Amino acid sequence: MEENGRTPLHYAPEIDHNDIDLRIPLHFAVDKGHKDDVASLLISAEANVNHEDKQTPLHVATENGDSDIVALLVSAGAKDKQTPLHCAAARGYLDVHLFLLSEGENVDDEDDKKRTPLYSACYDHGDVVSLLISAGANMNQMDCKKSTPLHNAACYGQEDIVSLLISAGASVHHEDNLSDEKQTPLHYAAEFGYAGIVQLLLSEGANVNQDKNLFHMIKGLHQMQSNFMELIMVATVFECQVHDALGQIASEQFTVCYNLRAESNFCRRIRCITDPLLLQKLTEGSTITLRMRALYPG
Repeated sequence: MEENGRTPLHYAPEIDHNDIDLRIPLHFAVDKGHKDDVASLLISAEANVNHEDKQTPLHVATENGDSDIVALLVSAGAKDKQTPLHCAAARGYLDVHLFLLSEGENVDDEDDKKRTPLYSACYDHGDVVSLLISAGANMNQMDCKKSTPLHNAACYGQEDIVSLLISAGASVHHEDNLSDEKQTPLHYAAEFGYAGIVQLLLSEGANVNQDKNLFHMIKGLHQMQSNFMELIMVATVFECQVHDALGQIASEQFTVCYNLRAESNFCRRIRCITDPLLLQKLTEGSTITLRMRALYPG
């Protein structure tokens, strides 16, 4: 016996003998992609396709993106408590999704956090998102924290996925309860400096004054995100209510920013503002008014 608990039977196997990690020979055959020889032989010898260590063989095959072995295991009766669609979604395995959906997997199955495969795909897999949308996935399904797929895409800067979700009917107004602030997708896009997503959400009707949306927009600005000025210019595009709202609290926020950051760096960025109304409201009554007016004579 080896130190890890494997016996020679794991290589010339007793069908369901498990090692110290509770893995049976079928786990290893699946993990190595041996579909046409070892895995097929083990299954034909009635290996337990639903044996669990931390994962079933079906989960292993799904995580590896091996659609052929997934098909082999499913045809042998493999099932799983957590749908393999979640694993495939998180890793972007489109062919595995195509097979599993063709086998009747529920496109809106929930994991232990009530997240659907669509939520998992929104981290970075636009092709899988498109497939799940076409399969009828619920755009507004909420997890245990009331977060939606759109929250996830906005938080991770996935502008193309945000656009896909909105086009398919995702609501831009949903509030999660991840914190006391009940954040919308706009909160996350603004806080992390995703100017393109901010602009997209605003153009689709996201309310800059909903709860603390505006606070997060300004927070993103005064944290000096790399696209700081781009975010400001987004704000100038959308109606006077945005300007009015900025005028109410921007002076205080930008004074704080000025006090915390090097003056030269701050002023270099502010110099890029070209909208006179916005400039007036940003500098009105603040401690940097004279400095700003010096940058913009007259």
